[in-house]
Parts: sequence; C-alpha cells; structure tokens
Amino acid sequence: MVCNLGGTNDRKGLFIVRTTSAAAATGRAAKIRKRIAAATTSAAAEAAAQPTDAQAKPRAEWHVVTAAGADGHETAVTTTGVVHDVPVSAGPAGRAEAVGRVLQSSFAAILRRLPTGYNKVAPVARMLKLDRSICQRVVMGVRDATDGLGVIERFPGVRGLEQFLTAAQRQGCPSTLIKDARRAIDQYATLVNSAGGSQARLVGEIEVLRAEAGSRAGASLVSLAPGDLEKWRRKCYEGAVGLTGLASQARVEIVMLRPSDDHRGAITTVGATGMIGVEASAYSMPLVRRSRLPGLTPVPSAGAPPSGLTPDLLLNDFTSQPPPRVTTRTEGEHLIQVFNPDGVLSRPTDIVAALAFHWQWEDPTDPKSNYYSVGRVIGAPARRLVFDLYLHHGLPAPRSVSAHVLRPATHGSLGNALPQSRWFDRLPFEHDLTLLSGRPGDRPSPAYARLGELTRHLTDLMGWTGERFAGYRFEVSYPVFDMEYVISAEF
Repeated sequence: MVCNLGGTNDRKGLFIVRTTSAAAATGRAAKIRKRIAAATTSAAAEAAAQPTDAQAKPRAEWHVVTAAGADGHETAVTTTGVVHDVPVSAGPAGRAEAVGRVLQSSFAAILRRLPTGYNKVAPVARMLKLDRSICQRVVMGVRDATDGLGVIERFPGVRGLEQFLTAAQRQGCPSTLIKDARRAIDQYATLVNSAGGSQARLVGEIEVLRAEAGSRAGASLVSLAPGDLEKWRRKCYEGAVGLTGLASQARVEIVMLRPSDDHRGAITTVGATGMIGVEASAYSMPLVRRSRLPGLTPVPSAGAPPSGLTPDLLLNDFTSQPPPRVTTRTEGEHLIQVFNPDGVLSRPTDIVAALAFHWQWEDPTDPKSNYYSVGRVIGAPARRLVFDLYLHHGLPAPRSVSAHVLRPATHGSLGNALPQSRWFDRLPFEHDLTLLSGRPGDRPSPAYARLGELTRHLTDLMGWTGERFAGYRFEVSYPVFDMEYVISAEF
C-alpha cells in the first residue's frame, strides 16, 4: 500500500490516514511519466533549434548550455569545471532532476553576486525589497537541496521566480546571469505545464515518481523542502496521538523576566504553561510539566496568600472545571508537575498552570553569563505551539534573540545554556521569531483565543501592569512530540 498522509480531521481532532493501492499508484505514475515525457521532449527539440552558448566567452559565474549536444545530452557547466550530464531520454524523473539542477546553478550565481551573501533569508529579502517567503524558498533551494528534485520542491512557482529576477536586476545583477536564469525558468515552466500548469501538482507528481521507484525514503533523508517540514511534523503528531492516547489544540507558553525589586542581582521570572483543548482516550498517558530548578526560589504573586503563584498552582480562571488532580515533586534539579485526568475526557479540556521564582543573574553583560535560554519540551501532542518570551526594559537590550529545536533525549534539557553548545542534537533549520510590539498580551494568536487575557492576568498578579517589555514569539504548527523548543537571547 502507498500511504497518502494528507489525512482528514474527524470530530475528535485525530487524523485519519487514507491509503491507495500500489496498483493504482503505479497506474498514476505511468500517466505522469507519459505527460511529462511528451512536454519535455518537445522542449528539448525547441532548445536544439536555438543557437548554443558553447562558443560564448567563458565566465567565472555558473552558466547553462541548454542546447542538446551531439551526444544527446544536456550539459550544465559550473565554475569548478564539473560537468553534469543528464540524457534527454532519461525519463520524466531525470528531466525534472536536470531542470532542478539548472535552476539551482543559475540562481546560485545570482545570489553570490549579492553583497549580503546568499545563505541567509532576511538579508536577501531586505536587499531585494521582496516578499520574504519567495526569498526563503529560493535561498533554501540553492543552499539546502542536494538533488534537482529537491530544488523543484523548494523553489517558488514561475511567477515568484520572475519577481525574484526582476528585483535582482534592479539591484544591478549582470544581464548574462539574468539571461541564464530566465532560460532555466523557461525549462521549469515547461515542466509545470506538463503538470497542468500547477507547481504544487508538479511536486506531488514528483513524489509519486519517487515512491514508485522506491527511492522516496532515501531522497527524503538527503533533500527536505520547507513545505515538507510541516508535513513531517504532522506525521509525528499523528503517531504521537496514536501512541499516547492524547491530543490537544495548542500548547501555550509565556515566560516573563524582570529585575527583582527585593534582591540585588536577582531576576524574577513568571511563567505559564497552557495545554489547551486536551483530549484523552481510555489508555492515555498523564500530562506532565517539567521546570528546571537550579537556584530557583518560588515566590507568591504580589498581594496573594502564601499559596498564590507557587509551583502547584492551577490558574482556575483558565482551567476547565472541575480541574484535574495535580501531583508535584522534585527530581534532582527538576520540578515535575503531573496532571491526572480521571479517565476519558468527555470534552476538550484546558489546563493552565503557573510558576514564579527568583534566581541570581548578577551581570547579564558579563561574557561568562551574557545569555539566557528557556526551553519547553512538547508533552501532550499539540496541533500548534505559541511560545512568548518577554524581557523587561530594566534588563540590558539583547544583541540577538533566536529560536532553536533540539532533542533532549541525548543530553537532557538545554537549561540556561547556549544552544550552540548542542550543535550535535539541534535541528539544522532556521526558525522564525516574531517581534511583539505594544504591551504584553496585545498580539493575539489563532492558537489560543485567551492568550492576551492570560498574559495580562500574569502581569496583574505580579504587579507589573503598565511596565515596558519587549516580546518575542516562537509559533509553529505541529510541534514535534518530545522535542525541546527554545528561545535564546544574547546580551
């Protein structure tokens, strides 16, 4: 069976996997090959009728010779002198591979001419004054793809590539490079037309061809498109739901840091964890929240009784009633909170807990301690994560704030350490942060309708209402079960 893991959403929020027979998949692949072969053979004939660039003066940048040579091969020439030959008769997958390689080489030559460099998305988008999503797909296709099919899966559509070229031309990119790239786009457009004019459909057809050839698993290991990331995360979510018996609408994290008024060189931190819309089957695991405790001193909220904002507190105004039982204990340097719903949850349940504490941070600008990292491990499988970090203006302004995802199973939670120290088990992808303007709680999220209300509730409890904070948001769909999501600031 060949699995189609797009899935459908049932009433319980779980995902149903549809399957297609291998015979049906093979028949579909045969039709795809026939259609692509017809379109690309026609394109090759047109290319052969055009003057070749073989007599052109050699250039330092990558360029493409698109005419078919005497031996029936199409040749891409690189600055290293390596020649990649793909026969015109190589079949649909081979033609798509060749076009992808041509796209990669021609756009790499353009990116290398930009003064910002070509391996970072944000500087390229600012330089070209172009939509970030287009730049991200081009940069990642050039930088990360290891085969031509991977390039096509990453790159934007024909229109997006044309917009990129126009912006590059405005910035003074040499006309020879623009010409080569346009020639590559023409070949790309031929492939897209063979898929009915849809780039998304072309990518889907490439996946079918890979699956039929039995190479999809291997190709996925070496070539991962940005659009694939959510697909694979969703698969992880579906598997975790089945194994744990748990599912949830969202995981919400709010962490706020402020210099302490009562303790010199100390920081007061308040954090809230929300497991929103939790559903549990009869065999479900309990819900667990874990916090790191080195040097941590729990404190109550301002004006609250001693049992106020302490480690065992559930925020009743934000937790479904009746609330679940909570067991709190310490294990080494960790505080463990275990929430035990009584049997099957008959309806989606919200569980929101909070914790406030002091800890020592004498000098945030000291080179030995000029960083702060906070991470949260995904427990109950969630369809969305929203993670907000707020830094009080009484702290030094951070030089940089970044987001990371790492695997805590190898060396435990990151704790307050530099993420770069965990290069060996950190996901090698860029993760976006959103700068939150305005007051804490002003920026809503579709993940949780009461996010702003919860944030303002924390500032009210702590007596921080009206004070100035800078906020940073790490938001992602289908966060991976048992992985740690980290926001790190360097001062």
